[in-house]
Amino acid sequence: MQTMNFKDADSATTELANLKRKWVRITDRFTGLIQYWSDVATTHLGKIVAIDQVEEGSNRFTATTLGKNFTVEMTSIIFNGELYGRILIHTPTPLNSSRLLAGEVLLSDSGKILSPEGAVLADSNADSTADYQLLCEIIRVAIAD
Repeated sequence: MQTMNFKDADSATTELANLKRKWVRITDRFTGLIQYWSDVATTHLGKIVAIDQVEEGSNRFTATTLGKNFTVEMTSIIFNGELYGRILIHTPTPLNSSRLLAGEVLLSDSGKILSPEGAVLADSNADSTADYQLLCEIIRVAIAD
């Protein structure tokens, strides 16, 4: 921390409450994506990917593609002054039990999918296949790593 972001206690409380509301929208969106991806994996991608059972409300899931395990999880990040969900794709290292970061994207509360640098890659509101394409990209990243 190099500067103080809040002028006073009231502005701090207001800003943190706004971040909390935004985070709830982002996590609801991600939870919906996990459910959709689980359904799609079963109905359309059954020979390509298997998503393990996900606990309700979880921001994380594990899956297997072409014999390779991977994990997808979401955490929060403030980037350019905005709160996003940071979706991380991890694969296991072959030599020990640690994980490698294979890729990441950002998820906005409005359904936009962005690169880690902030470029808009897709918009779920403008493209009905964006969520499916994101799953396919996640699978490709897991395979490539």
